[in-house]
Amino acid sequence: MSTGAPGIPAGAMSDALAALVARMRDAGIVPGVEELADALWLARHLPAPDRRPDVTSPSTPSRTPAPADGTDPLSLRAAADGPVTADSEDRQPDGARLFAPGPGGDDTGTRMAPVSVPAAPVLPEPLALQRGMRPLQRYRAPVRPVPRTLDERATAERAAESGIVLPVLRTERRREARLLLLMDVSTSTVVWQQMLDELRQVCERAGAFREVRVQYLHEAPGGLPGYAATPEHIRPLHAPEQLSDPTGRRLTLVLSDCAGPMWRSGRIQRLLYRWASTAPVAVVQPLPQRMWLRTHLPARRGMLRRREGPAGTLEFQPDNGRVEQGALPVPVLALRRGSVEGWARLVSGTTGQSLATAAGWVHADHAGSSAPVRAAADLSGAERVRVFWRAASPEARRLAVYLSAVPLYLPVMQLVQHAMLAGSGPEALSEVLLGGLLRRREDADDPRAVRYDFLPGVASELRSRLALEEAQLLFKHCSEYVDRKFGRSVRNFPALAGAFLRGAVDPDVPGPPVGPVEDEPAGLRAFAEVSADVLRDLGARIPAAPKRPELTAGELLGKGREAIGRFEGEGLTRELDAAVRYLQQALEMSAPDRERLSAAEELANALLVRWRVRRVGDDLRDAWEAIRDPDRHGAPGSLTRGLVCWALAGEVSGRGLDFEGVPGSLRDWARDAAHGPYRAEEFARAVLLYLADRDLSLAMRGAGSCPEGLNGPRTAAATLPYVRRAIAEAGVDHPGANGPYPAHDPEEWYLTHLQLAVDAADVRLTFAGRERAQIVRGQLLLDLARQYAGQGRTRTARPLPERASELALRAMDDFRAAARGKRVLSEEERCRAWLAVASAIELAWAPDDEGRDRQLLYAVDQALRAASGDVALRRECYARSARVYQAAHDRTGDPDQLDRAVEAWAQAERLLGEDDPGRADLLYDYGTALMDRGVAHASADDATRAVSLLRTALQDTPPGHPGIPFRWAGLGQAHVRRYDLQQVLSDLYEAEWTMGEAIRSSEEPEFLVRCWMIRASMLELLHYEAHSLTHLHRAIEAYGHAIELAQEAGLDDVLAEARRERARLRERETGRE
Repeated sequence: MSTGAPGIPAGAMSDALAALVARMRDAGIVPGVEELADALWLARHLPAPDRRPDVTSPSTPSRTPAPADGTDPLSLRAAADGPVTADSEDRQPDGARLFAPGPGGDDTGTRMAPVSVPAAPVLPEPLALQRGMRPLQRYRAPVRPVPRTLDERATAERAAESGIVLPVLRTERRREARLLLLMDVSTSTVVWQQMLDELRQVCERAGAFREVRVQYLHEAPGGLPGYAATPEHIRPLHAPEQLSDPTGRRLTLVLSDCAGPMWRSGRIQRLLYRWASTAPVAVVQPLPQRMWLRTHLPARRGMLRRREGPAGTLEFQPDNGRVEQGALPVPVLALRRGSVEGWARLVSGTTGQSLATAAGWVHADHAGSSAPVRAAADLSGAERVRVFWRAASPEARRLAVYLSAVPLYLPVMQLVQHAMLAGSGPEALSEVLLGGLLRRREDADDPRAVRYDFLPGVASELRSRLALEEAQLLFKHCSEYVDRKFGRSVRNFPALAGAFLRGAVDPDVPGPPVGPVEDEPAGLRAFAEVSADVLRDLGARIPAAPKRPELTAGELLGKGREAIGRFEGEGLTRELDAAVRYLQQALEMSAPDRERLSAAEELANALLVRWRVRRVGDDLRDAWEAIRDPDRHGAPGSLTRGLVCWALAGEVSGRGLDFEGVPGSLRDWARDAAHGPYRAEEFARAVLLYLADRDLSLAMRGAGSCPEGLNGPRTAAATLPYVRRAIAEAGVDHPGANGPYPAHDPEEWYLTHLQLAVDAADVRLTFAGRERAQIVRGQLLLDLARQYAGQGRTRTARPLPERASELALRAMDDFRAAARGKRVLSEEERCRAWLAVASAIELAWAPDDEGRDRQLLYAVDQALRAASGDVALRRECYARSARVYQAAHDRTGDPDQLDRAVEAWAQAERLLGEDDPGRADLLYDYGTALMDRGVAHASADDATRAVSLLRTALQDTPPGHPGIPFRWAGLGQAHVRRYDLQQVLSDLYEAEWTMGEAIRSSEEPEFLVRCWMIRASMLELLHYEAHSLTHLHRAIEAYGHAIELAQEAGLDDVLAEARRERARLRERETGRE
């Protein structure tokens, strides 16, 4: 007899059931058989939601009038990125074609969406492992109640025959074993995450376990272990004792290389001792067996025998060595079928069975390791490499050499391994991590990244074994990674370094050095630092130009100029190196006269150009030394000295005083000047910025010849606005009369130096190429406008809205003039210029000014046109338009504006990458807008989608983000709104718990008062719905917390309201009693 639903073919799944499975997965619930049954049973007993017709707004033409110049703005609903309607869904094909990017990249003019593809598996034989675990289907706990369930049919039949209703119970046959997969989180175990995921899938598909759980062991403050469900330590940890199972039903597998700090201290071994006393426990060791004895759980071969007692009670007789008294053996398994299957048969079989395998001893009071940490040993870099080389596998040796040429971020390390050592497993990378060559970097520029550093001297020693061809290939892979992660608009240092090694660079790429004012993506600087180090080490192998003692200083100077000219024409790096060598010889041989000054100027210029293409700090230091006294050199020397100081200021800002390009005299002076809260780096940077400002000002006003390629006053005027803005911002960040910047009044300092930067930009506009100068001046004017409006970098004593509006209008004119010039700016620059126009409009006009939104949308639409295929810029344009529509809805309450906002947010979300740093912010804004529309249209689908978006935004928010409490509160209120629409009680419970998380994550009094008030109303609603007096008591307590905080914060209105509500609930409590 068929048990399928009517109308559903055998073996098929109904659409309703598929939708239920999808929603459970979205909510983070594994849709197992029991979970599905519970969900269906709950759905049967819940009231059906009211069926309202969908409230949708038809796609209407934009009501935005044309701007004053008569140009009609394009609609933001581009066909390529337009919303998917019901009609369009019907026309979608069943499948989609996939394309791999070709040699020229993916810039084909056709918009394509990147999709994830399965990575290469880590486990060598997953199906064999799956079969090896099947003997655990027979596992039975030693002491267990017989599971019996009610037999309804037999009970009914007995009642019909006897007239007496007596339950008939039958024995239930089902799997009893539960599996717990654990992994300790440490410096090296991060490489095993994919292996853990695949092992979990193998265990789930083996059919041997009733439940499979994955947990992570973290080291809590004080060194104590604690567990969590995620590898990131973002929430309070649970005590690992909660994972013990005295019934013996739970089997525990610990995936670990047994090398982390908790293993070293013996704390995990003590946990294993307690767990192994009541249930089977084993360690899955991913490292090669030859390394097992070197871990903190040294595994030896021997004979394991199962004996009488609790489940998993084992005896172990090692082949070599003695049996340790008072210790328990823990099997150590390799990820092979024979090892896993033997252990599975042993723990699921009968007493007396034995198995030849490896095991380690654990004690109840397991002592920590006394062996010295190899990374902390006092060894030179060469000695560390020799120690590593003796014990490492060939793959690990080659991988260590390759990693010496790349930043040690985990994704980059894995990329290098897959590209250069195809077919090698994660054990090779783990050997490098555990080989005493690296240390975990705690001050990584990206807080979410896992980054390492080589110990002193190790990287240079490893690079001595790196071939030039291998370095070029590594730079190629790193440059592709930089393009994918940071986009093509950033400076790709590995690509420049690879071109330098190949001997040819683009001579037009180097421009005025970009200093510390430019925003730099987190992690990008590491690529610049490592690329420069590699070029410095490998550059020593490149033969230098021979000395020419037969030539005079003037002839050497001429040859140097000729080599510089050939480099500028052809981009050959050997010509640049030859120019530096010739000019150094000319400086050595020249007499102390005008010829010597000219040689010093030419040499400093050549060194500055070479630094721009290879970023080796020695070039900057040598350029500084070449022109110690710029006053003797006039305008050309001042220009070069100013550019060198500006470049050094940027490097000190990013890399500190340890940067090899910092002159020794400056480093010593800065360390002596440092005091109190002012660091030495700030004093050094302040001196460099002052010198850059002075020298570039002299060059901008000076006349005369300048080194070829620098174009004298024009270059000075182009760089000086950046220098002066950096001084303005630094004075705000480090004020004080005794500090590096004498900023007694930070606001006055900021405004004064920004105005000086505007004056320099005015000079730059007198030269050719006005468009970029207009963008620079417009940005400075916009910063001034923000400060006068009270939205600037420092606190405003008295906002001046009229002055802010005047400056914003000037900035808007500059941005518009630059964006409409189509010969100089790239599409990206033009897009950003139009977005800056939108920012200026927001400052220049009040929110309720007529035509403001129209002009804003026009500017954003022009930016969207210019964005072309740049995904990041298109996403930013859609987000800006969404905020305009959202603000219009908040002012007017127009539902059409809210629909447009949600549509624009949806467009932006489609273009959002998984690793985008702004992902959490965008998803939160999108979820908030969608929830507003769900409430306005009474749409349960919108509300459910909004809750999912808000939850994802909260999960993607990095720890320590100031918006975390507000996002917890927003998610809680979204659950309440969804409850109002769907009347599902679980939303109220979720909302109350979520609001508690918001309270626990904040210390802001006003915010806490509001959260306690909201939580009290939620608890009161739970009291009415669940008929629970406990929730009424908790609501009264919540109002009490709100009263205390309101008294401390002086919030009289809220205090009166909280007291009134608490009194009302107390009256209800008295009535109930």
